[in-house]
Amino acid sequence: MKKYIWAAVLFVAAAVLNGSAPRWLAVMDGKPDFLLTVAILYSGACGTVAGGFLGFVAGLISGGLAGTCLGTFLFTRTAACAAAGSLKEYLFGDTPLVPSASVFVLTLLAEGVFLLANPPARPAPAFRAVLGEAVLNTLFALVGYTIYLHIAARGKDTLR
Repeated sequence: MKKYIWAAVLFVAAAVLNGSAPRWLAVMDGKPDFLLTVAILYSGACGTVAGGFLGFVAGLISGGLAGTCLGTFLFTRTAACAAAGSLKEYLFGDTPLVPSASVFVLTLLAEGVFLLANPPARPAPAFRAVLGEAVLNTLFALVGYTIYLHIAARGKDTLR
């Protein structure tokens, strides 16, 4: 029960950060998607089915906040988080590099599929923004997972 409460708290905090991220935080016109980053990292600790569910919830929140393209948000977030959950037993571990690389690749895939489903009028700037978002998500995942490892090492592993 405790892990579901933590997931809800982290998802709400990430959604608030998504809406309040300052413009100067953008890289190549892409702002970080904290909700996607938290969902992928949390899914990596939960497994495929739970990861897919967390991705579905992240898609509902993202689509609800955006007010458009709900189906695309649901599909891309569910697929990315289910993929992260399937990596749980194999790759996520004691180093923050693998989860961060997973966030980079899965952000590119999720946002790339989103752009294919909803093609922009000018694709080049949109794809540049996706790359910037993936870089920022990776940096925040690296920091967040490192903090998580320090908490877990002290015996206060409250996220699982």
